[in-house]
Amino acid sequence: MLFAPIIADQNLIPLLEVMAAVQGRGRRAQPKRRRFQTDEEYEEEQLLLDLEAELQQVQELKTQTQQRVNQLLQDQKQLEQQQRRLQRQSDRRDAGAATARMLQLQESERERLAAAEAKREREEKEAKTKAEEAQRRRVNAIETQDGDMDDLDVFLAQDAANF
Repeated sequence: MLFAPIIADQNLIPLLEVMAAVQGRGRRAQPKRRRFQTDEEYEEEQLLLDLEAELQQVQELKTQTQQRVNQLLQDQKQLEQQQRRLQRQSDRRDAGAATARMLQLQESERERLAAAEAKREREEKEAKTKAEEAQRRRVNAIETQDGDMDDLDVFLAQDAANF
């Protein structure tokens, strides 16, 4: 019976590892226990395990970082597309405003031309009226060539009354 505790102790460690694995506890499977000849070998083995764990963390961080970079690139593309879409809308709106302004200017030009045409026609009528008046005066001057200015004034007054 003296050997029973030693046997139980040797069997206990693998049994605990099996139970931990079956129960799903987060205990990492340890490499087979080796007997190290020196403490340095043990420390190097522990350092190697720590480095492996750190490498795994770094790789996970690298993966997460790459995913984040990809997400940011995708977001950037979407923002650029949205910016181009908004710019096109703005350009269309501005083009519409420019078209409206152009139409307004054309309408103003038409109104100005119509006013100029009306003014020209009015001036032509005035010139025609003056020419007719001058023609009548010449005709009247021929009729009154004898130099009677009093008769001319009476004649013009009567002529004006007729029109």
